[in-house]
Amino acid sequence: MNIPDVLKKAGLKCTTQRRIVLEALIHLNNHPTADELTGYIHKTHPEIAQGTIYHILGVFLEKGLARNVMSDGLPLRYEFAVEKHHHLHFVDSGEIKDYPDPELDRILLSYFRDKGISDFRIDDIEVHIKGRKKNSDTIRNKEKNK
Repeated sequence: MNIPDVLKKAGLKCTTQRRIVLEALIHLNNHPTADELTGYIHKTHPEIAQGTIYHILGVFLEKGLARNVMSDGLPLRYEFAVEKHHHLHFVDSGEIKDYPDPELDRILLSYFRDKGISDFRIDDIEVHIKGRKKNSDTIRNKEKNK
């Protein structure tokens, strides 16, 4: 992926700081919080101020290069705005994974189009599914029985 081209297509000048923040967001690919992103960037670029990173994230949100990922009770997370996808939220670990499913997208859009919600136009549907890793309940039950 050519970072300068990505920034240019979004109407942004390719500054060193924007390039570094976008590279970090793409590299981390684990829906980092702003603090996690800052910590990662500061390992190699401590000269970039936290406020600058937050500002750049805001610009990326405005330009559609990044999206917010919300989860109950957790800090706001960010992701590089890639292909359409939903999220699997593992409540036992806090991990959030991408879940692309074009068939689910078609089903949901068809359902809501047929349902016809008055005074509301759907721009996008994003599903946030909460659950646990399949083996985590088994492990938890074994620990209780000790």
